[in-house]
This record gives sequence, C-alpha cells and structure tokens, in this order.
Amino acid sequence: MRTAFSGEWPPGFADAYKVRDSSSYNLTGRLKRLAFEPSALRQCLYRPFDVRWLYYHPGFTSRSAWQVMQHMARENIALIAKRQARDGPYDWVFAASGLIVDGLFSIDNKGREQLFPLWLYAAPLLESSSDRSPNLSRAAFQLASSKRERIGGQLAESEAEAVLGYVYAVLSAPSYRARFDAFLRQGFPRVPVCGNNGLMDRLAVLGARLLAVHTLQNGAVGGRYTGSPRPLVAAPTFAKRADGGVVWINGADGFEAVPEAAWDYVVGGHLVLQKWLKDRKGRTLAPEDIEHYKRIIGAITETIRIQKEIDEVIEAHGGWPAAFAAPAAAAGGGGE
Repeated sequence: MRTAFSGEWPPGFADAYKVRDSSSYNLTGRLKRLAFEPSALRQCLYRPFDVRWLYYHPGFTSRSAWQVMQHMARENIALIAKRQARDGPYDWVFAASGLIVDGLFSIDNKGREQLFPLWLYAAPLLESSSDRSPNLSRAAFQLASSKRERIGGQLAESEAEAVLGYVYAVLSAPSYRARFDAFLRQGFPRVPVCGNNGLMDRLAVLGARLLAVHTLQNGAVGGRYTGSPRPLVAAPTFAKRADGGVVWINGADGFEAVPEAAWDYVVGGHLVLQKWLKDRKGRTLAPEDIEHYKRIIGAITETIRIQKEIDEVIEAHGGWPAAFAAPAAAAGGGGE
C-alpha cells in the first residue's frame, strides 16, 4: 500500500496488483489525492473463518458502509444474518469481532448479509473513548428484565452480552432452524422472548461460547497435520478413516482426525473447510496457515458439539414451543 500511494510504481506493479480505475471507482485519482495511513490497515472477515487485510478508510475504500463499520473499528462483536436465504438447511448466521466485507455469505439475488454490532460508540474514531451503549431494542431489554442491572437507564454490559448470547444460541439451534425453516427464507430471523429465566441463562452461556468459537477466541484446535512444512494446495479432497478422516490438500500432505461432519459443515452457503482451501489453490501454505486451518477444524467441531447441547437444553426445558412460553402458559394457564 505504501508503494501504491507513493505514485512511484516499479514495472509490472499496476498489473500485478490490479491498480486500475473502473467505471464506478477512480482508484488512481484517490491514490494521488490521499496519503497513506498505516492505521487504515485492518484485518477483516472475508469469508467465515477467513481473515484478510483491508485498507479501510472512508475517503478511499469503496462502499465503506461507514455508518455501521465505524463501530466495528473498535472493540466489538456483531451478529451477521441475512434477510432471505436460499434453499437448503438454514445456515445464514455468523459472528464477527471486526470489519467484514460485502459478500461474506454469498453474492446472489437474495440480498446481502446484514451486520448488527452489539455496541454503538459515541466517538468511534477516538481510541481513548469508552463511551458506548448496547445496540438493543426495547424487546431485547425485556429478555433480561428480571435480572438486569440499570446503569443510567441502560443494561449493564454483562447483561447486554447475555442477551446477544441468548439470541445467538437460539438462531444457531438446529431445532429452531428446522421448525421455522419456511419463515427463515422470507425475512430476518425472529427470536422468541423467553419466559423461563433458567433456560435463558443456559442459552446465554452456550451462545457466548459459540460467539467465542466463531471469532476464534476460544483457542480450540482440531486435526493433526502431516506433511511438508510448506505444502502446495492442489485439489483438496476428503478420505474417510476410523478416526474421522483426512483432508488431503494434495497427494501427500493433509490434516488427519477431521470429522466428516466438520468437512461438510456449511456457513452462509460455504462449505467452510473446503472453501478456505479452494481459495488458496496453487498457493503454498506457511506454518501459520497450517495452524489457522487447525483452528478452523477445532472451531467447527466445537460448533457442532455446542449446537447439539443447545437443542438438548431446549428439550430439557420442554422443547418447542413450551420451553419459550411464559411460566403461566407453560403450566397450562391460570395463575396471576
């Protein structure tokens, strides 16, 4: 990026990095008009579990979505969901702890994914400012109505995070996705207000764990790499074995002890483990790439386990829809 902004490009630089204008974006003009800012180099979520570098500056970045993304340039976590989904199992929910790019889930005629930050900052550009408020509606406040602590009329941070955890657990529950499949294809997912504090508490904890897994904050690692220290990605395949299976990235190098369910796991229209490797076909993986892929394997394996536990908790509290009914209704009516 320093070279691009300098205007002194070595031979072949513009072609190698596709530094050219398009019909809707004057790239070369902006490079001449603006100065390079190191702080604008930020990591972003390109695809599920696929983190890349982005030069993010409102005056430079095309379609920067600054109104929302400014809040993700600070410490934050956000729900990602799509208004409409394609046919097949519903898997259009994920989480991010930083910037994301358009098309993270897919690019199709069902619209783009939407980002819902948990925190809104009063002064997003001031790194020293901690003035933030939860991005929650009145209905979301009601989810924690029996236990929330009010601080100036707002939820305490721990309670706001619990609400997000509860929402994320419900949206990730296989039973929820199956029960409301038809509705989930027509509009944004809706979350039932829980009348059972015990159920909400359990789901909030599981949802928080899942958020940590999906933002790679939990440290889960899966698979065992076998092969050369810098393997070339050719044609990724999966071979079943007694211990799960092997993800071969070429004829000799691969990852052992990978559950078949993890290899087939889909987020937002992408077979995650397959997509990550296919996007790197023809490239040599560095040791840090190998470790990152093991973290993705671990994250997906843990996701499958937590999703199963979420359904078990819902079933233990009466299943759908009884588990989410108000206490009096769940008891068959009556009461005060």
